[in-house]
Amino acid sequence: MRWTYPILVLYTLALFYLEYAYGQDYLRYYVTDIDGEVLLYGINTTVSTILLVLTAYNFYLCFDALKSEDSIKSYRVFYLLQTLIFLYLALDERFMLHERIGYVLGIHDSFPLLTIGLAELGVLFYFREVGVKGGKYAGQLFLIGLLFTAMVIIDAFAPSKGLFRLASEDLLKLWAVYFLFRYSLSHYRSRPQPVGE
Repeated sequence: MRWTYPILVLYTLALFYLEYAYGQDYLRYYVTDIDGEVLLYGINTTVSTILLVLTAYNFYLCFDALKSEDSIKSYRVFYLLQTLIFLYLALDERFMLHERIGYVLGIHDSFPLLTIGLAELGVLFYFREVGVKGGKYAGQLFLIGLLFTAMVIIDAFAPSKGLFRLASEDLLKLWAVYFLFRYSLSHYRSRPQPVGE
């Protein structure tokens, strides 16, 4: 997986260059929804959606691998909730659910995402012995939280036409989703085995 870092760094630099050289209107082709007419249209959304689906799938594999013994029941519930949250986020990413919810409720579209983020924090706090494992995953979770917080702040408060605003928001999201995928992969690799295996 080491090769993914240089690819993401080069991709990050490319998007910043596109916004600097050609502006937001041109960059929007690559960070908007999936349907479009130019090559690689919506590539950022496509990549983040795939990573969110894979994150949900890793957690589902953890859930499915465990039987229902009481000793691992909290693991199963945690993995099931993680599967559902990240599957929802993948659907949200693809179908712009938070934008639609924000429009219907008359609120900024970052607030529905913030609600999901708070739900995730609640799950991590309640199942901290599973989700954080005594600090084993604390660094990953802190980085993910920092990236998502920065994304929400930029989305809610940065000038809509500010230089690098669009690239920053979408790249922060992509990096956060990438580290979420790595977090789910860590769980899959270290998942507890059912009794009797």
